[in-house]
Amino acid sequence: MGRHLEFDIPTAKKAAIKLFWSKGYQAATLDLLCERMQIGRSSFYATFKDKESLFIECLDTYLEGINKDHLRISKGGISVENIREAYLTNFVHTQNPRANMGCMMANIAVELADVDDELVKILRDKLQVMDTWRIEWFVQMGCPQPLAKRLGNYLSVFTEGLQISSRRKISRAQLQEVIHTGFDFLAAEVHTVDKSLA
Repeated sequence: MGRHLEFDIPTAKKAAIKLFWSKGYQAATLDLLCERMQIGRSSFYATFKDKESLFIECLDTYLEGINKDHLRISKGGISVENIREAYLTNFVHTQNPRANMGCMMANIAVELADVDDELVKILRDKLQVMDTWRIEWFVQMGCPQPLAKRLGNYLSVFTEGLQISSRRKISRAQLQEVIHTGFDFLAAEVHTVDKSLA
């Protein structure tokens, strides 16, 4: 009979996510992970197998949280203004200390570029899920597929730029100005489609 686990797996994974998010993949050593997760090495190996397996589990948990944000945006009806408000809430009007940490997946994809092709591919595939959501938003706004793809890809790159800038701790006023500029452009593009359909 296997030994009873003496720790809460979701709580341990939450601690691992915080560490990966703040320090990156490479700096999150096994010793540091065990310390933050408050587990011993034998429990770590018995539960998660290795650091990479734990990281992939953490990515899935992290993506579930992002999916909740996506559903919250979608719930209000997809429009450029609703998405703008969500970005202002997440980047400017938030009190969440993680707002200055960027996106864990994007941070680590940059860190591991040209270092670990296998993990970068996994990260790229998971980031692609978010890219697909953004393209779908513009389809729902009535944009033809080629334009929706162009605007969705623009929003993905724009978002990564905001995340990196917030990690650099640029002022909230600057972030707000950049968000308004980006969404004014998107609104004008979608408005052009609306006028052509009228």
